[in-house]
Amino acid sequence: MAEPLGQARSRSGRPRDSIAFGKEAEEMHQLSSPRRIALTELPMTVRGSGVESFRFGSCSAAWRQVEPDDLFVALASVDGDGHDDIEQAVARGASAILAERLVPASVPVFVVEDTREAYGHLCHLLADRPSRDLHLIGVAGSSGKTSVVRLIESVLREAGRPAAVASDERWFVPDPIDASIDDEGYELLENDPAPNDRDALPAPTPPRIVSGLSDAAACGFRHAVLELGAFELARRTWAGTELDVVVLTGLTEDYRGRHNNTANYRKAIRRALGLLRPDGMVIANADCPHVRQLLDELPFPALTYALRSEGAIEGERLEETAWDQLVAVRAGCETIPLRLTRPGDHVAENALAAITLGLSLGIDLPTIVRGIEKGEPADGTLETVSRFGQGPRVLLDRATLPDRVEATLDTLRRTAAGRVWCVCQVDKSLAQEHRSSLGSLVERHSDRAALSVAPELRHRALPVLHDVLDGYEREARDLVSPDTLKALAWVLDQADENDTVVVIGAWEQDREAIERLVLGNGRELLPPMVGPRAATGSVRESHDLAGPRILKIDDFRRSA
Repeated sequence: MAEPLGQARSRSGRPRDSIAFGKEAEEMHQLSSPRRIALTELPMTVRGSGVESFRFGSCSAAWRQVEPDDLFVALASVDGDGHDDIEQAVARGASAILAERLVPASVPVFVVEDTREAYGHLCHLLADRPSRDLHLIGVAGSSGKTSVVRLIESVLREAGRPAAVASDERWFVPDPIDASIDDEGYELLENDPAPNDRDALPAPTPPRIVSGLSDAAACGFRHAVLELGAFELARRTWAGTELDVVVLTGLTEDYRGRHNNTANYRKAIRRALGLLRPDGMVIANADCPHVRQLLDELPFPALTYALRSEGAIEGERLEETAWDQLVAVRAGCETIPLRLTRPGDHVAENALAAITLGLSLGIDLPTIVRGIEKGEPADGTLETVSRFGQGPRVLLDRATLPDRVEATLDTLRRTAAGRVWCVCQVDKSLAQEHRSSLGSLVERHSDRAALSVAPELRHRALPVLHDVLDGYEREARDLVSPDTLKALAWVLDQADENDTVVVIGAWEQDREAIERLVLGNGRELLPPMVGPRAATGSVRESHDLAGPRILKIDDFRRSA
């Protein structure tokens, strides 16, 4: 069994018995260490009188959680400016202030260029740099990160190297506290835990990150796979984390509009490279032109993978159906077939990323392929929900951004026997300036479509859907409804048995209702206007019934 956390030791041999991490650190958002830390240990310039002699053993970035003798770190962010809270932090006992500018205070004030960057490094110093006790794999890029994390974990598990995972759907799961350790100190797991509820996951913060890494190292994990989101990278949330490998899945547009422009967005993703150790390496998607351009600038060795271009590891699709695909994987003089349970270029590229990572760790190719074939892509990747032989095939796909929507619809156009119908739910994460691009893609890559909006956008559905329709050339072709269930009901009434229907968007809230509707026992969930066909003839003919209207394009334009 694993040693209790209080008896765990780091690679340096120092006991971790007095380091506050785990649930305690998460609740306090504050870390402490028995060792007195010097600000001169930070990898950045710190200015201020007495900085060489100042020592501290704990820090906090929230003034309400400051305890006596803490170093208070004033963080400036969109959530507020910690420089305005310095007086309250001093009143609670802060021994010094770390800020981005000189401020009046009754305690020493030290200045750094970016307190967010400094705070991450401070948390790792107080936790005795837990990154150095693990082989850390960071996955960054515009899309595919969660699927790549899953596949890498599956490969490592197949190779006898179980890993802790921190991603959009799992936060340091499997839980290191519940892990069992064999006689050689190696972690063993009997069951693969189900992913966490995305909505219940804690927001990544430096204390939570060092907490998870410290727990994983103390309980015997040798690897951790980390999903590095662009937003967290831009906020320097992962500062201080020392990565052995960065997997770069691609660089596209800033479709969410969280970084003001695409240049800032790509710069944020590239920050993952700044977390690499000096002897680190990069796994890069050579199919992405922006990643290929970046390769010439890298100061690190890189291994590339590609499906449609040249790479160190290459895939060639031998067969693709509506249900799966067969890819030949070439690594040097070795070639091996790989069966994937989903079609699509993006699915194959994610698998190649995990294969390349496995090879970089010295895992043999047959073991890697077994791990890939046992793994699954992220939830909501072309999931089938319909019954075979009962109406059109219905899929759910969590595509919310134009590049992923295009990949999904292109895949279905290649593999579907009949027409491709798209129920497109516009998500709140899509920036307004990119909604017309979404409309253009849906019109060009599907035979027919029904447009709806996410529940959070229902109160302003008309202007949102207007933005999407601006990308259309034939506006009267498709149907518009603010409600996804009603849009799907209309499509199901129109589609033939050999057609394919895909619901794209952030449909998680409606999943159970969607499945009941598709399986034929969910009509009672709809407003009266979308009742059985025998009662109303069709959805199109039910405009006069009670409840919100389903609008055809012409009606929608007039009502808007």
